[in-house]
Amino acid sequence: VFTIDKQFTIKDEVSLSPDSLLVSGPDLILDTLGFVSTERKDLGLLTRNFSDKLELKPIPELTYEISRVDCNIELERFTEMQVPVPIDVLNLPDSIVLQTFPSRVLLTCRVGLSKYDRIEGHPFRAVVDYDLIDEQTKVLEVSVQNLPVYLLSHEYSPRNVEFLKSRK
Repeated sequence: VFTIDKQFTIKDEVSLSPDSLLVSGPDLILDTLGFVSTERKDLGLLTRNFSDKLELKPIPELTYEISRVDCNIELERFTEMQVPVPIDVLNLPDSIVLQTFPSRVLLTCRVGLSKYDRIEGHPFRAVVDYDLIDEQTKVLEVSVQNLPVYLLSHEYSPRNVEFLKSRK
């Protein structure tokens, strides 16, 4: 159990080594065994990298080839950045021109410093769907797609846009 100081994030993931081990015991138990837990350890507030050995939690009638694993938690600072993303229109017929107002959304992302350089040039995509327009539609909802998994969080604005529809 741990919390991370608000200035930091986990760089990649919590690392346990080894990531697998040999377990011996009755087939009835082994057949349903999916993982072995570590003993609960309160690490408190992490303000720097953590590295220590954690005890494996015993399971009655089972024996492990090892009793402890190495646990590593690498922290890093994060930053926030803003990226303008042009709005594309999905399902737009060839005979129609659709302009959105505004024509872009501003995407605000939080990302670990080690991944900051990956954001520049990332193919984020903001879209509205032409198929959702009917006679009463005055605004379209924008969705942002193709977000990288390493983003810590994201927000974008505006979430809805006005539009002008015309024939080519």
